[in-house]
Amino acid sequence: MYGEGEVFPAGRPRPLALLIDMSARWCSVCQDEAKNVLPAKITKYRFDEANNADGRGEFMTDLAESLHQGVPASYSDADKWAKGFKIDVPVVVDPEYQFEPTMILGEAAWPANFIVDTRTMTIVEIWPGSPNASFWTKYDQVIAGTWNQ
Repeated sequence: MYGEGEVFPAGRPRPLALLIDMSARWCSVCQDEAKNVLPAKITKYRFDEANNADGRGEFMTDLAESLHQGVPASYSDADKWAKGFKIDVPVVVDPEYQFEPTMILGEAAWPANFIVDTRTMTIVEIWPGSPNASFWTKYDQVIAGTWNQ
C-alpha cells in the first residue's frame, strides 16, 4: 500500500505487475496495439476504486521512434501519440536508446512488450510484437505471485 506523502493516496494498493510497451510512431502494429489492444487491458488491470478495486497492474509506453524508422522519438511525438490514442498512462521517450532490451531478442521488434514484477523489479517476459493470450496469462501470474522464475 502507498503511504502518506507518496505519489498516490495513502492506502491505495501498489501495482504488482508493470507492462512496458515499447512502440514506434511509424509502426502500424504498434498503432493497432495502442488503439485496439491496450485500452481494454488497461481498464481490466489498472486500479480504479470506482470500477476495479482489485486491479494490480500498471502500464507505461516507451515511444522509441518517431514517424521515421531509426529516428528517435521526441517529446512532441510522445504528446501526439498519447493524444492521438487517448492514452492515459505515462508515455516516455528514449532518444539515446538507453532502454533497448529488445536487442536481447537478436533484433529490434515493434512493438516489444515487457512484464516487470514490481516486487523484485525483475523483467519476467519480453514479448516481440503485440501480446497474445499466453502473455496475458503470464501477466496474471505475476500479479498473483505464481509465475515460475
